[in-house]
Amino acid sequence: MKTYWAVIKNIHFLLVFLLLAAVPATASDTLLVKDLSEEWIFYHPGKEQYLPLVDHRELRGKTIHFQISDPEQIDTYLKVSSIQEVSLFVNNQLLSTLKGDTLLFSLRDVKSYVGFPLQFTLYSPRLTAGSIKTEMVTITGRPPGKIGEVPLTFKRERSSFAGFFTLALVVILIFTAILYYYFPRTFMEYFKISRAFSFRETEENLLKSRPISQVNFYFYLFFCLLVALVLMTVAHLGDIRLSHPGPFIYNSLGEGIWRWSKLILAVFAWLVIKFILINNMAWLFKLGSFNNNHFYNHIRINLVILLVILAVIVLSYFSFHTVAESFYQALFYLSLVLIALGILVIYLKLMNAGNFKNVHLFSYLCATELIPFGVIISSGLNQPF
Repeated sequence: MKTYWAVIKNIHFLLVFLLLAAVPATASDTLLVKDLSEEWIFYHPGKEQYLPLVDHRELRGKTIHFQISDPEQIDTYLKVSSIQEVSLFVNNQLLSTLKGDTLLFSLRDVKSYVGFPLQFTLYSPRLTAGSIKTEMVTITGRPPGKIGEVPLTFKRERSSFAGFFTLALVVILIFTAILYYYFPRTFMEYFKISRAFSFRETEENLLKSRPISQVNFYFYLFFCLLVALVLMTVAHLGDIRLSHPGPFIYNSLGEGIWRWSKLILAVFAWLVIKFILINNMAWLFKLGSFNNNHFYNHIRINLVILLVILAVIVLSYFSFHTVAESFYQALFYLSLVLIALGILVIYLKLMNAGNFKNVHLFSYLCATELIPFGVIISSGLNQPF
């Protein structure tokens, strides 16, 4: 009981740390006048007309349009943020191209070059509405700029990914230290690589016999933290287009932490479904105690894979300053291959653990691993990069 409250106290410390660390991200140099996403329209090829973009999922095509026609708003600034690469046009003239940045334009200066009213167009071959923000703002303590100059850039927003990624890594390291300090034997069991990838089950331990326990719960939570962080990081650095990009898009440190938290809950919900699925399928195929062995090995193998992928990302991003999207896209594909190999290892473990027909084991593995793996890939990816 003493260990339990000590762990809860340390987790409480993590939550307080996250809240305090997110406070500086709320500071702003601008004052919002209007969210221009309310004015977005898009061309619907099926209906052959322009429609208001109410739901981001309704977007069709490669362009988003909006207009500024009120003369009283000419003394404000247009603030555009985008995670993906987007070209910004005004009155059919290219104004700027941005990616992973926040740019600011004086509407009065834009008017002096292209006239009024101002018709803006956002273009990208793989346009995702959720990755873009357009706002009309006023600036405090900054003189107006010229359109011919480099637009003002808010460094704190452009570096929101680096700030979020660094903070998330700190949280992961603290959580790892807590697990190792309070549960050293369990920690070593989970990360014994030789046993994780062995084709035979050579040990029986309490962790397997009691998959739903207080100690295992902490490691499941650690697993969810890693999955969510690796997904968000690879999706951002590789500019991977997802059919549902909402959880992976953020424009500030605080929003990144919030998105990470929601994704952690989603991963945990999937883990619960996975556990129920494995137990039901093991009962249906009459495979005895395979359910506990299977679930434990699923967590342990994927923990090792996730840590390897995360280590490669950290070295590439911080040490070698790799920014090429193709590298992280290849890393994404590699992670899928490693997960598939992990499924093969689980199959060999189960095949050598008892005298069961291979067809039963393969059917069981299809129901618990292969089909869910295929569903996640097909539903998560809208198209290749």
